[in-house]
Amino acid sequence: DEGLRLEAEDYYHKPIKPAVLILQIEKLLDKVTQKIRVLVADDHTVMREGIHALLSLQRDMQVVGEAVDGREAVEKAHRLLPDVVIMDIVMSGMNGLEATRQICEGSKQIKVLMLTQYDNEENI
Repeated sequence: DEGLRLEAEDYYHKPIKPAVLILQIEKLLDKVTQKIRVLVADDHTVMREGIHALLSLQRDMQVVGEAVDGREAVEKAHRLLPDVVIMDIVMSGMNGLEATRQICEGSKQIKVLMLTQYDNEENI
């Protein structure tokens, strides 16, 4: 009980099975180091899958969803509440700029990182 009063997460009796110990450490790390939750929005399948694959290699990031257009990005952002949305600007239907506006109006906590094929700022 003293350990719990000192804010220890939990306690286990010795001897503890290695598999149980590893599982408990993993659970503890998930509590301490929460992963950055990412939504990927891009209408090009290859780009979307490539970004997803890249982020999946990062231990501190988790892709929580993908969207193929702005409308789906808005819906999923409001439903999944990611920390970050990686947003393509040019998409069919609702573009990334309008989707970003709607996402940011709905939740100030969600950050948006925009991707564009354009080199100059006047097209952004």
